[in-house]
Amino acid sequence: GVGNDWGGSKNWNKKTFMNRYKNQLWRCGSGYKMPIRKYFKYLETRSDQIPLYLFDQRYHKIGPELLEEYTIPEYFPEDLFALGGRKERPPYRWLLLGPGGSTVPFHVDPQGTSAWNVVVKGKKR
Repeated sequence: GVGNDWGGSKNWNKKTFMNRYKNQLWRCGSGYKMPIRKYFKYLETRSDQIPLYLFDQRYHKIGPELLEEYTIPEYFPEDLFALGGRKERPPYRWLLLGPGGSTVPFHVDPQGTSAWNVVVKGKKR
């Protein structure tokens, strides 16, 4: 329930993303970029076994207001990467969006870290 009171819990849906970002390019799958309107159209018509998912670390540049629609949970108060400065910091935040069955290949998070994830809608297995 950590994200239940976030603005993202209310605002992060197809309608809002279409109104805010319909022509903005988002990174999907393994490096594809497409406007969010085309991504949602793809979701409606797809027939692939392993669907593309939106996985973008630049979301705060595409939609800076997204940063204001969530807070870092109290369980993770320390940000040790901040100590190294902006230049040395590895990628550390992403927005993921995908349909049921979308998957990320087995991987290790940047610099061997462990990410925290909050599911706003749906489930993560």
